[in-house]
Amino acid sequence: MAISLTQRGSDRERKEIFSDEYFRDKDELPVHLVAALDEIIEQRRFKDILEVGCGTGRLLRGLSRVGRRIHGCDLSHHAAKRAGAQVADATRLPYKRKQFDFVIAVSVIEHLQEDQGEMFLNEVTRVLRKGGCLFMVTPNFASPLRYLKGKQWFGYTDPTHVQFYTPRQLARKMERFGFGDIELRFSLKRYPDFNWGLPCNVPALNRFLSWLMIATPCALVRDSFWIMGENT
Repeated sequence: MAISLTQRGSDRERKEIFSDEYFRDKDELPVHLVAALDEIIEQRRFKDILEVGCGTGRLLRGLSRVGRRIHGCDLSHHAAKRAGAQVADATRLPYKRKQFDFVIAVSVIEHLQEDQGEMFLNEVTRVLRKGGCLFMVTPNFASPLRYLKGKQWFGYTDPTHVQFYTPRQLARKMERFGFGDIELRFSLKRYPDFNWGLPCNVPALNRFLSWLMIATPCALVRDSFWIMGENT
């Protein structure tokens, strides 16, 4: 089973937590994530794309291309206003059935209690077309760093994180909601020059590390993991 923490506060209090200050500290856009998503969208020819929990819209803008119809929503009024997105709860998406080819949820499901996470997955299957995909990023409860850092692990230090999963746990949950062809490793045509935190910033080494951490079994022990499934 997934690991759950006691939920902090009511839904109204949760909304207030996601303030401008919250996003000022966490509003990042990793280039390797943008590169991977951009390639997935191109390879599968996705046109109608939704990001749930879009924050201030940096990823929406990063993926914007001619011919793509990109939508975003967020629980936070602060973030949605900055992103030009809709204010919406992940468990009650204000979209039509079969409206999207691709749904992206970066750092969302760990903010939802287990029953809320299941409501979210149910909503995603409703708004996704058959053959469309859900892509998520979430803290990895199987990460060795969780054991090494203990209470200082990044997943624990954010008070809005209430639910954690291992890659296997989340894959099984997605399968229960009708997702197939679950992917946890991603083969890209080009791996980005992303600085993985080494003291030396060498482009060729950065690209090698991107391949290692995205396409190989190392992807399953990263601090956060990526997961994608097709709506069957």
